[in-house]
Amino acid sequence: MFTSDGGKHWTAQSSGTSSNLYEVVFTDATHAVTVGDSGTILATADSGAHWAAMASGTKHALISVFFTSATHGWAVGASGTILSTANGGKDWVAQPSGTASDFQSVAFADDRHGWAVGKNGAIVVTTDGGRHWSPQKSGVSVTLATVSSIDTLRAWASGRYGTLLSTTDGGAQWVSRVSGTDEFLVSVTFPDATNGWAAGGTVNADWAIVATKDGGANWKRQASGNGGNLMCVTFTDATHGWASGDNGTILSTVDGGTHWTPQTSGTTDALASIAFF
Repeated sequence: MFTSDGGKHWTAQSSGTSSNLYEVVFTDATHAVTVGDSGTILATADSGAHWAAMASGTKHALISVFFTSATHGWAVGASGTILSTANGGKDWVAQPSGTASDFQSVAFADDRHGWAVGKNGAIVVTTDGGRHWSPQKSGVSVTLATVSSIDTLRAWASGRYGTLLSTTDGGAQWVSRVSGTDEFLVSVTFPDATNGWAAGGTVNADWAIVATKDGGANWKRQASGNGGNLMCVTFTDATHGWASGDNGTILSTVDGGTHWTPQTSGTTDALASIAFF
């Protein structure tokens, strides 16, 4: 799905693959990369009008992708898989993660400092662009579904049972935060150090969005509903945000989440990821 007017209108695009796709990231208004099952990596240079398959070198599912620039990016997935590219996704090289845990998310603060998180509370960190990855103690055993970095020292991770973790020292210590919900928080985003949102759902297909306005010291539920889980939330600044999920759900806000408005996606497929540039 693609929009050029902030989500007022969404248009279906052909990916050219039948594989499930889990995350998409834009490096500018025309270039994007998405990843999915069986090592699928697709790239576009024309805002999604055409998507081309890139050779990943793996058959493992790739769940998350992150770029720090038009050239440097990373993808992570099943069985401890970490891949990196230095040429915008044309070529991908495997990086040793030191674990067989299934990774669910990757985020970088710059070209050198990044984290990947996954099942059984797994967290690994790199300070050299992924040449070396080291384990960190999360203090939890639940699945961590997402990680979001603010800078080289500050990051957030979220997961099952309303789990929210934060670090202010590069991950030497991860501290549990009270989210105010027991939903599976599959997405967390901080457009700045003060304002953050997390979204997710439950096995009963109830969904929720929680937010903080004080850097994560306190979290408050903003919205909830039923009819499908939310799978992603993203903000471009402190006021403009979107969430996506089951049954083609897309929600948008222009007031920091005080009010969320449904948008018409034109599909009933699950929308696992949403990204704006």
